[in-house]
Amino acid sequence: PPIREVGLAPGQSPQALLEAEMGDRIDPWTEPPLRFSIVSSPDSDRSTLAMTWSRPLMDPRGAEFLLTRLARLDEEPGWRLPEWSPPKEPLSVAEFARVGRSARDRMKTLAPEPPVSPGRQVASPGRARFLRQAFREAGEAGRTTREVSFRLAVAGKVMADLFRRRGLPEVPFLIPVSVDLRRRGEQDPLFGNCLAFHFARFSPQATADPAQLAGALRKEMAYALRDGLVEANRAGMEFLRYRPLRGLLREMVWARDGDAFSFNCADTGPFAPSLERLFGAPLVMGYHLPEVLPRPGVGVFFSRFGDLPGVAVGWVEGVLDESEARRILDGIREAMGWLPLA
Repeated sequence: PPIREVGLAPGQSPQALLEAEMGDRIDPWTEPPLRFSIVSSPDSDRSTLAMTWSRPLMDPRGAEFLLTRLARLDEEPGWRLPEWSPPKEPLSVAEFARVGRSARDRMKTLAPEPPVSPGRQVASPGRARFLRQAFREAGEAGRTTREVSFRLAVAGKVMADLFRRRGLPEVPFLIPVSVDLRRRGEQDPLFGNCLAFHFARFSPQATADPAQLAGALRKEMAYALRDGLVEANRAGMEFLRYRPLRGLLREMVWARDGDAFSFNCADTGPFAPSLERLFGAPLVMGYHLPEVLPRPGVGVFFSRFGDLPGVAVGWVEGVLDESEARRILDGIREAMGWLPLA
């Protein structure tokens, strides 16, 4: 992979470079699918390492595990790297194709009422932008607020507010929710995606009570896992390696206007908790920043910055401005019961 060293001018923030990195998409057919950028500033003795990869190469957890292995290899040059490739597919080709077709057939009927996104209002989308902020928890965090279903409901609440301000139709939200298929504590494979997706649907009106909506979303997810829907989606996503996404979307009647989903939302959790040092220096405030496409144009991503909970809002210029992104951050903080940092 290419390794780029970037020096910032005095007073320049690394954020502009990271946003440029997000916008510089990798074409895995013509260039290496992974790159590193090492950013230094005369204003700080810290460096920022930006690791960017093509989505089919690996998922966010795989990227964490790769950094963890590289850090150990740096400290112990004689250490033997374990296997990194995914295990052999347990299903036969015919079985896998059948399951994948079932996912495709279900996707065709996923949204009887097509979703809309803020990105549809933008004719010429601009560059990728993001804001991230850490908060303090008021007392002991409860189990409910830590659950993905509750955080998705909270994100739905602030996005419903945005949709109303924009005058967008109040049709049901459709959001892809990633599911890590690794067993708890498992750190392999590094390469290949161990993600499947559950597609959550709920109305903007239902976001008025996030706790009640979280219960409904939790049940939906349980049904999807029990009935094999998440496993079917895994097979369907694997076929996207061989078939362009735009070809698949043409078959989805509800996505033909360009809005496949209402907005993006994920909870990436703490960043590589076991990774304390990286290439001779302490690791400070590692985090994931997922890509946001022009449509839907905005995403809300929960994370942890060190020991603190936090949120990153990613958007495409023209879809939001910075004040609206800050309003989303404030809405998340209020709904989660978090406090601003002093």
